[in-house]
This record gives sequence, structure tokens and C-alpha cells, in this order.
Amino acid sequence: MNAVASVDRAVVGYESGRELTVAGNIVAFTQDESTQAALAMLAESGVAPNTSVVPGGLSTAVAAGAPDCAVLLVDITDSPDPVADIQHLAEHGAKHIVATGPVNDVTLYRALTEAGAVDYLVSPIAEAELARALTARRRGEVAEVTELSSVSSAVIGARGGVGATTVSVSLAWLLAHEYDQRTALLDLDLQFGTCALALDLLPGRGLREALESPDRIDSMFVSSAMVNESENLYVLGGEEPLEDSLFVSPDGIDMLFTSIQPDFNHLVIDLPRSMVTCQRSLLSRMANILLVSDLSLPGMRDTVRLKNLVREASPDATLEFVVVEGQDRRTTIDRPDFERGIEAKIAHVVPFDARTTADAANNGKAVPATGGGRKPLLKSFRRMASGIVRDVEPVKRRWFKK
Repeated sequence: MNAVASVDRAVVGYESGRELTVAGNIVAFTQDESTQAALAMLAESGVAPNTSVVPGGLSTAVAAGAPDCAVLLVDITDSPDPVADIQHLAEHGAKHIVATGPVNDVTLYRALTEAGAVDYLVSPIAEAELARALTARRRGEVAEVTELSSVSSAVIGARGGVGATTVSVSLAWLLAHEYDQRTALLDLDLQFGTCALALDLLPGRGLREALESPDRIDSMFVSSAMVNESENLYVLGGEEPLEDSLFVSPDGIDMLFTSIQPDFNHLVIDLPRSMVTCQRSLLSRMANILLVSDLSLPGMRDTVRLKNLVREASPDATLEFVVVEGQDRRTTIDRPDFERGIEAKIAHVVPFDARTTADAANNGKAVPATGGGRKPLLKSFRRMASGIVRDVEPVKRRWFKK
């Protein structure tokens, strides 16, 4: 798999449902070679066709006065007070300022964006990252964006390895591609999450800082941490070192949720069962909760425990039980016995299909993206998706009408 290439293709190709092109000229005050190389690539691809590079940095831009341009990119390295200089440029007519520099510090990021920068990028800078910043909404345009009505769905595995992530990725992909819904896929397993990997993407940076420090969260910060698989599907996750001890603040989750929700029709959250007990506030905000299990005795026990907790935390959510069939029938409980054990009906049965899931994993694709629309495995995922979107008809399932 070539995750970097897929990220670049996706981000450079689309952002927020529109093609990426800077409608105007870009003036860049930078001497950083990685930034200059990224600008050259974007100019060649047509994303930033009208780009001028001026030797120097932020101090040079301040001395020259705010130039008449659509986008002003400035390297803060030569500035003794970059926050004050960014504010000066913003106050003197620069509306779309992208700051760059070598220091990776969230506090600096927030200070620069509050002073007037649209984004702050840490060098070396990739083309995809730069394209996103150059084409982000200008200050003052956010109020013109119509707020979307977001539906939130959590997928929780009763046991490890039962297929909850496969369900999450498949649902998000279907909502984005077959129902044409702007969809965010949130992987809250910061160390072992595989949602991005399943889509041949590299996780963005910043989710950990956002969740550990809620005061740092805003829509621009979250946007910089997301990567998009297509024009409608965005993924937010992490891949933190295993030796680190992580603390995810419930307030951080709430603020993250609030920041993301207005920009998407659907949020699909792959929620690790280890986080369920401390994230009851998040559960209370879900419209749909899917508990995924295998047909095993431990799966039945933990499904019951999770069901009771979910019902208490989110009594109004639509709760559905999903069972994934296993290859080893010797450890499988009969479906009627499983339903009696959990005192509820199973809503969806995901059939065992080793070939399709292996093809999807090996090619970095969601299971529904592998084709074969009439396969039982894909049909089970489509039934789940149709229950989430309810009255919305699929718009891109050509095989469906045959």
C-alpha cells in the first residue's frame, strides 16, 4: 500500500465537496526548500497556478506591507514576534494568511490562528497539507456556511477482534459513496486504531493533543488533523506510541464532537469498549449505537453488560445488535440461544467471508469498495447503512436498480 500517495491524491483532489483550486494569486514569503517544492508541485497540478515566491519570511512581508493577493504565505522563522506580525498583516488587509515554520507547538498554532492566520503548518510540508491550508475558508466566510443536520452513530465491539472496525469503515464508506453524505469517521483508539489503515491512509496529526487538552480544540485545529479518503469521507484518528500513557478527557471528546458535527451529515464513531465507561456523555449524544459481537459465550456476556450501560447512558438512541459469524463453528452459540441470553433480537448478521475481507485489507479498501454488490456480506452492511440514513435513497448504486 502507498498510504502517502493516497492521502495526497485525496486531499489535493477535493476538499469540502469542491475541487481544490486557489482562485487568485498566491504570494509566498519563504526560503524553506520543502515549502517551495510543495508550492511548485501544487502550481504544476493546477491547485495553485498563480504563485510568486519572494525571498525572506514574515518580517520581510511586514516590511513590504500586506500585498494585494488572494493568499499570503509567510515563514515565521525570521520574526522575533510572529504573533504580533501576523496580527499586523491581518489588520492591514491580508485576509487569508498561511503561516509556516519549524516549531511544532499547539500553543503557537492557536496564537497564530487567533491573530489572523488561517493555518500554521510545520515544515517540512507535504503538498496535501499545504493544499488544504491554501484553499481553506477565508476568515469571515464561516458564517455563510449552512449548518448540516448531523446524525451520529457509534460502533462498539463487545470483544476484541469481532469486526467492529470493519463495520465502522464499511458504514462510513457506504454513507459517503452510495448515499452521497458528507461523513466523518472517528477512530478513538489512539494507539491501536485501524480505520485509517483500512482505507490506505495515514492518520492526521493533532487528535491526541485535542483530546488531552480541550481548550485547544476549534474547527480549524480539527480540520488540520483530518484526512479525506474522498470528497465525502473524512477520517480522524491517531497512531500514538505504545509506551505513552494516554488520557482522553471527556470534555475533550465533547468539544471535538461539537467542532466536527456542523460540517457533516453523518458521524460514525469507532468507539473502543475500553472507553465506553468513561464516555457516557458521548453515548448520550448518539442517534444510533451498534453493539458488535461474535456468537460466543464471552461475546454474549459482554454484550449484556454493554447493553445495560448503553441503555442507561443513552436511553433514546436506536440500539442494534450485530453478530459476526466466525469460521470455527465449535465455539458458536446458536442464534436463538444468543438472543435469549442478551434478552434482545439480533438486528444484523454479518456472514463469514474470508476472501472478500482479505481482498479489502490487502488493497486498503473498505469492504463495500471491493465490488460484488449482491454478495451476502456486502448486503448485510448495506442493510445497516439504510437503517442509519432511513429516508435517504442511495444515489450511486447502479446495480441496485437492475
